[in-house]
Order: sequence, then structure tokens, then C-alpha cells
Amino acid sequence: MDTFTKWNIETKISTITVDNCSTNDGMISIILEKLYGDLLYDGAILNMRCCAHIFNLIVKDVLSTIEHSLARIRDSVAFWLATPQRVENFEEVAKQVKLSYGKKLSLDCKTRWNSTYLMLQTAIQYNDVFPRLRIREKHHTNVPTELDWELANKVAEKLQHLYAITQLFSGRKYLTTNCFFIQICDLRINMVEWMNSDGEIIKATSSKIFEKFEKYWSVVHIVLAVVVILDPRYKMKVVEFYFPMIYGENALSEIEQVKTTFYNLFNDYQSQIKSKYHGTSILPTQVIENSSFYDSKYE
Repeated sequence: MDTFTKWNIETKISTITVDNCSTNDGMISIILEKLYGDLLYDGAILNMRCCAHIFNLIVKDVLSTIEHSLARIRDSVAFWLATPQRVENFEEVAKQVKLSYGKKLSLDCKTRWNSTYLMLQTAIQYNDVFPRLRIREKHHTNVPTELDWELANKVAEKLQHLYAITQLFSGRKYLTTNCFFIQICDLRINMVEWMNSDGEIIKATSSKIFEKFEKYWSVVHIVLAVVVILDPRYKMKVVEFYFPMIYGENALSEIEQVKTTFYNLFNDYQSQIKSKYHGTSILPTQVIENSSFYDSKYE
């Protein structure tokens, strides 16, 4: 806390992103207590849940539903990547069944779900190759079944959206925060569809992961909505588009809550700026106070 004070960190941050962990909750409580009054909006938006952490929890649950199928697919991929000769045999059989061996098999890292998704995505393309190879290599008996491939395909479809969002959020050469709201809204809508999909295994898992996602959504959706409003491409239109699909008859009250939070944040920020530059000739708020031709024409 001494370092925070020395760096005047309370005047430079509005949110802190942390994992869903009781230790982190305790840390945030201490920071709020020490810096209360100096933080934007009295620290009401300080604690932001980590999107990547939530995704990891969700994917872990999804993959656990096909644990045995995934193990057989992983074993098969590992077996046919073990030696150059086996790789050559795999490529040869792939060509025999008229499959282009453009995307090579890859073995995943069990602790990194994105690599597991990429392994499944590629292996599924060659699902007809594995049983044919069993004739050549009789020692390899742990071959994935048709049900294994069916389940893997359904799970890969679900992970595809999560993987795409993760790739977008991990960008370093462009702004990402303004992209969160739209992607998270799409994901939430998709999760509702997953719960109504065919297959009891997928339904049961979808309900479980939706419950976890809702805890994350309830904490961050207002702040993410405020951020996307600041994007001139979207403003309030994107919030007014998604909330009726998500909240139904309660959409109007949720939209009003977003507006209220937005105005409160703006007013608080404006008052902090005025206080900071009080008595100086530099008043950034003058830019806000003076209406432009654009404002008068379109307000």
C-alpha cells in the first residue's frame, strides 16, 4: 500500500482484473479500504473478474464431459506422431481416403485448453483415417470410436467460439476492451442455445457452465456496456440491440441501469478533473462544456 500511495496509483486506475479467488477478494477489499474516496466512482467498479479465468473454468467443465473420448483421441494422435515412419504412414492413408494432408496432426498440452481445441479440430478432419490405420498397426488398440468422434465434434463446435474470443482478447496491437461486450453477449446467447441442443451430455454440461458464466456476467456486464458506449461505432445502439434478447421484458430497466452508471462515471470523472486542475489555466473540462456544431445538430 505504501508503494500505491507513493506512485499515486489511486489517481491512475479505475479497475483491477483478478481471478475468481478468495485471496484476491481479500486484497481488493484492503485496496478499497485504503484508497476509498480517491478511486473513480468510489471504487464501485474496481474489482473486475478475469475473462480468461472464467473461460478456463468453463472449458474445463466442457472437456470433462468427454474425458474418456478425449483420452482415446489424444492417445491415437500421440501414437501416430511418435516416429517419422508413423507420420509417413498416416499421411499415406490420408491420401488414400482422398484427404489432403495440409493441416498436420498436433498433440495438445493438457494444461492449455486452446491447444486441446486445435488438436481436436485437426484430428476430427482425419477421423476416417484412424480406424484404417488399425489394420497396419495391430498393437495400437485404443482407437477412438464413432461415438468418441461425435462427442468430440460437438465439443469442438462449442469451443470454437471461446477460442475465437480468446484470440481477439489477446491482441496486442489494437484496443480490446471495447470488443468484450459484443463477444460476451454473443457467447451468452449461444450458451442458452446449447442448453436446448440435442444430446443429454451437452445439455447437462451447458446448464453447469451457464451457471458459472452468469456469476461472471452479473459482475461485469454493466462496465462492459459502458465501455462499448464510448466506441463511436456502437454507442447505445449495441446495448439496445442485445439486452432485449438477453433480458426480455426486463431489458428496459437494465438499459437504464447502464445509462445511470455511465452518467455517474462521467460526472465523477469530470469532478475529479476539475478538482485536479483547480486554480490552473488548464481546464480539460472546457472541451466537454462547449457544445460543437455536431452536438447542436444531432443532440
